[in-house]
Parts: sequence; C-alpha cells; structure tokens
Amino acid sequence: MFERILVALDGSGLSEQVIEILDRVQLKPEAIVVMAHVLVNSSADPETEADRPHAETTTIPHQQMEKLQAYQSRLPCRSQIELVVGDPAEEILRLANIHQVDLIVMG
Repeated sequence: MFERILVALDGSGLSEQVIEILDRVQLKPEAIVVMAHVLVNSSADPETEADRPHAETTTIPHQQMEKLQAYQSRLPCRSQIELVVGDPAEEILRLANIHQVDLIVMG
C-alpha cells in the first residue's frame, strides 16, 4: 500500500474533506504523512531559490497552524508538517520529489 503520502492543505473548507478522505485510505502505522501548506509568494524567483527553507511559523496565521496540528494529531501514523513559500503547484511537486511520496492527496 502507500508508505509515503503528501497531503496538500490550503486552509479552505476543503481541508477537512481532504483529511476525511485520508482517513479512508487505512494508513499503516509505519506510513509517513507529510502535511504541506504553501504560502503563496508571487515574487519568488524559482531560478535563484532552488531549495527554499521552511517558512517561519510566524508567517502563517496561528489559527491555521492549530488546524494543521489538529489534523496531524488525528493520523494513525508518523507525520510532519511542511510550511513552504512559493507557487503551490511547484511547491507540491517539489515536496513530493523530496519526500519520494507514493500518493498526493489534495482538494
């Protein structure tokens, strides 16, 4: 089954539905879920920012960070939160490659 899953969450109402779908996947305890939230930065230059560092948690609204942590606590397996800045499509693919995921789940 799936060992590494990337879950892209944007803070919208669809995020809860994405987590509900993930609950149906029946994750193994040894699975790893990477929960990604991309902060949009239209001024980012992908040519000069090949591997951007994590976004500071202070740049994401406190309420959103609490939601991510609540979703994380519902998972029956290991997980981590990735906060990145850039174009959502590019960042989701970049994280998928970095973590070598088997599945991307998003709304």
